[in-house]
Amino acid sequence: MGEGVVRKLTAGEALFHRDDPVGQVFVVIDGEVILQRHTIEGAAVIFQRAKAGETLAEASLFSEHYHCDAVAVTAAGVIAFSKNEVLKGMEADASFGREVLAQTSRKLIETRSRLELRNVRSARERILQYLVLVGGDGIDGITFDKSLKDVAAEIGLTHETFYRSLKKLEADGVIKRMGRMIRIIGDAG
Repeated sequence: MGEGVVRKLTAGEALFHRDDPVGQVFVVIDGEVILQRHTIEGAAVIFQRAKAGETLAEASLFSEHYHCDAVAVTAAGVIAFSKNEVLKGMEADASFGREVLAQTSRKLIETRSRLELRNVRSARERILQYLVLVGGDGIDGITFDKSLKDVAAEIGLTHETFYRSLKKLEADGVIKRMGRMIRIIGDAG
């Protein structure tokens, strides 16, 4: 596969927009870049949060146009690789092709989990389900590397509903909060 081209983005800068022609796929080298779409009401739906070492837009390898917007959340650096070079590399090197497929499969599993979460109607149950998904047994709690407002958006709740529900869960003795760390400590029933 050919050499990539480094691109630097400022916070809020778009890497590409939905319906732009696909010419490149990306690897984030620093910062954070999200893939998102907007609903008819204007709410952002985040499909992926890519950080250092993660790929971005590989789902578009077999498309003519990008399916969503890619926007830097923070100042970020990415390496852009030609779509055609990546496809040739996948054909020439089976282990490279398997790695691209493995990363894409992991993202598909994450997306399905988020879809499952969005189908949980109760904010309380959605939050608890999310905590179990991201934290496993939760013995040591979950320390988020993003704001709780971002967590709310990720699981499809307004930040007001999210914060109210967290406060109620804590008052009920179900969770314990310390800044960005949340631990399940009681029975959710």
